[in-house]
Amino acid sequence: MNAGVFFIKPVYSKIASAPTKLGEFLGCGVPCLGNTGVGDMASILEGEQVGVTLSCFDETAMREAVDRLLQLTNTPGIQERCRDVALRYFSLEEGVRAYDRIYRELGDLNA
Repeated sequence: MNAGVFFIKPVYSKIASAPTKLGEFLGCGVPCLGNTGVGDMASILEGEQVGVTLSCFDETAMREAVDRLLQLTNTPGIQERCRDVALRYFSLEEGVRAYDRIYRELGDLNA
């Protein structure tokens, strides 16, 4: 598989969500095409240069997004970059460390 493509309707319940499939694709070294308006998906894909996002679905925007995604799949080191991003954002170990830090800081506030 060279790329993953998925669109999630940006409804209220998805504003602060992180699509599981994003972590799964990136963890497998696969760059993605997704849409804006769902959690921090756009900032991860575009900001980390591991994917492309769409904010509208007209034909021109879709063609440009697919072209950008295809170029990205041929970028040297893209698979490793995708996996690194997945580990930083979606690994269990990082999640445990983050929650531990937050709870410790909250505990310090109550002391």
